[in-house]
Amino acid sequence: CAKSMEMTGEIQPGWIEAFSAHKESLHRSSHLNHKDLDGDGIHVSVLGALPLLRSPIAMRPHYTEAWAQQVLEKNLIAEQEFEKETGIEIPDHIVRDSHHGCEMGCRLLSLMSKASKEQDHPIFVPIRNGKCIEVTKHHLGGLVYENFHVVP
Repeated sequence: CAKSMEMTGEIQPGWIEAFSAHKESLHRSSHLNHKDLDGDGIHVSVLGALPLLRSPIAMRPHYTEAWAQQVLEKNLIAEQEFEKETGIEIPDHIVRDSHHGCEMGCRLLSLMSKASKEQDHPIFVPIRNGKCIEVTKHHLGGLVYENFHVVP
């Protein structure tokens, strides 16, 4: 949520540090390990994490076209990371259109979340007023898959 708040200008540089725990305050214990504290990637056991979904989603309600270019740039970065780490190509038209509406954002997120559980850069799903997304979880062979779609 903090990353999407940065895009809207609701928080200014330095504000997020005021609400996060500084590394000097964090210590290895039974709750936090080296991987949690290394500052790289998304790990569910870090201090302050709230693991509601396994997928790397960033969403911002009340989306407007003013954020479209930033959303596209962030999704292109996420796509590059995904393709480099998994070797799986995402169709360019899905990424190119991911900033125009919730439907393509959900489609992109569903594709990427099935193949990668270590995605550092989230997919931004633009949620306009009046739109609602639904997540369905599927359990298959000990793995959990999340499917995202727009509720009609």
